[in-house]
Amino acid sequence: MILCAGELMWDIHVEPGSSLETGDRLVRVPGGAAANVAMELARKGRAVGVAGVVSADALGHGLCESLENRGVDASRVSRVPGRTGLVFLERTQASSERFVSYRPTVGPFEGGISLASVRVLHIAALNPITAELQAFATLAAEARGLGAWVLVDANARPLPWRDPLDAAGRMALAELARLAHAVKVSDGDLERIGASVADPLDLFAASGTTTFLTRGGEATLVQGAWGSFERAPPAVELVRSIGAGDAFCAGILANLHDHPTTATSRGAAFWSTVLDAGHASAATRVSTAW
Repeated sequence: MILCAGELMWDIHVEPGSSLETGDRLVRVPGGAAANVAMELARKGRAVGVAGVVSADALGHGLCESLENRGVDASRVSRVPGRTGLVFLERTQASSERFVSYRPTVGPFEGGISLASVRVLHIAALNPITAELQAFATLAAEARGLGAWVLVDANARPLPWRDPLDAAGRMALAELARLAHAVKVSDGDLERIGASVADPLDLFAASGTTTFLTRGGEATLVQGAWGSFERAPPAVELVRSIGAGDAFCAGILANLHDHPTTATSRGAAFWSTVLDAGHASAATRVSTAW
C-alpha cells in the first residue's frame, strides 16, 4: 500500500465558465494534497490510503466516505472537533484558474497511526508547525525502519510560511529531509521556506536524499549523492494547471511502489525512470479537461 499523509479538505468547484463572484452551481470533491495524490494513485490501480485530520461532523464524515468511494482507504484519518477546510475554485477559460481558501481549524497532524502493509509513505505537504513536522519525522523514521520508501512533497503554501520556524521546527524539518529517500520541491517552495532555512535546497539534498526541483514547464533538476541531471517535461497543450504537482508525485510514487527499497542500483538511471513517470503523470493531468 501507498499511504499519503497530510492535508485533507473539500474542493468546491463552480460550474466551468462561471466565476467565484457569480457562480451558483457548485460541485464538491475531496481535496488537499494527500487526497489529490491518493485519488490519482487509485485511478492508476494502486492500493492507497490517506492519513490526516478532518472534523468530526457531517463534512468530515462525508469527506472520508467520498474518498472510500473513490478507492482510497480512509481508516487512518482522525476525526476531531473543529472545521474541515474548504477551497472554492473557478476555471473561466483553459489554463486559467482562481481559488479562495477557507482554512481548517482541526489542528495539526499528530501521527500515532499504523504503517502495517505500507510500502511507500508520502508526506503530502509541509506547514511551518513544529508539532506537525515532528510528527511527520517520527512517521518517516518508522516507515524507514519497516523498509518503506519515503517521499516528501514540500508543497509550501504562501500564507502559512509568512513566519519563520522556531529552532525546534527547523530541527524537525532537517530530520524529515534526512529521513526521506526523495523530496519534491518547486522553485516557489524554496522561496517560501527560505525565510526559515537559509538554503532549503541544500537542506533537502542532505544525507543522500534525492531532490526533484520542479520549475513549471522548464526542466526539472534531479540531484543526489549519485550526481545530478536535468530533463524538461513533455510539451503538451495546457488545459489546467491546478493539480500538476500532485499528479507528478503520484507518478513518482507509483513507480517507487514497484521497486523494492533494497535495490542497489539507485543512481542516475534509476531516478531518470522515476522522473519520467512523474512527468508523464503530470502531463496527462494538465492536458485533461475537468
